[in-house]
Amino acid sequence: MENKSIPKIKMLVAIVNKGKGKRVIRILQEMQTNCQFASLGFGTADQALHDYLGLSETSKDIVFGLISEESVLPLLNTLTEELDINKQNSGIAFTIQLDSVSNLKTLQYIMGEKKEI
Repeated sequence: MENKSIPKIKMLVAIVNKGKGKRVIRILQEMQTNCQFASLGFGTADQALHDYLGLSETSKDIVFGLISEESVLPLLNTLTEELDINKQNSGIAFTIQLDSVSNLKTLQYIMGEKKEI
């Protein structure tokens, strides 16, 4: 029996200004990421704090994507180039290590080895 190592998976979280979430999803799709989810987010700080910190829009797009560990750096570099997330008030992107997946079929779907679960 072949001993195939299980690929490491990370969850990308990108919080960007409202309307830019579609660009994040497009980038994820171009990088062959099979699983993305987007949601609308709102900040909870009052306007006085936003004014003090120099923050503009409080409505945000929050995009989640499951990616392989080797895709992390190229993806973050692409997001930085296309969305300028390294500049103040333009967004943030980070990854979270996933330690387990419910079953083998789900893992194969996430990694692009199956078209449906």
